[in-house]
This record gives sequence, structure tokens and C-alpha cells, in this order.
Amino acid sequence: MLDHVAAALQRWRGLQIVQLVQVKFVQPLLPDQLAELLLESRAERFVFEIRRDKQLIASGLIVAGLPESASAA
Repeated sequence: MLDHVAAALQRWRGLQIVQLVQVKFVQPLLPDQLAELLLESRAERFVFEIRRDKQLIASGLIVAGLPESASAA
């Protein structure tokens, strides 16, 4: 699931996860199940929720930054 959060953040803002401040997994997500990812910006941090049928299955707070290759340029 965190891979999907990282990919969405990269597509949306061109950023990568620098730190996982808080992550909570409430329920499992099976391979054949669909879920919705909600990602919200809060200053230098991002809050995410993953929901399946409106039920929270994971949430967290992450710090993001430019990919290393972009920050070295």
C-alpha cells in the first residue's frame, strides 16, 4: 500500500517520501480488492487515507521532498 502512496505523491507533486511520521494499518487489503487513496497536503507534510468501501484500512502522515536526482541538479 505504501508503494501506491509513494507513486501517487510522485505523480501529483513530483516528490518522494522522505519520512514516514506515522502509519496505521487498520485492516488488510487483499490482492483482488480495490481501494481509494486520499492524499492531502498540509504544509511540508502529507496526510493519506486508504479506504475500501468507505471503511478506513490505512492512514498516515508523511514528510516528502524532491527526489535525490532532482535535488542534486
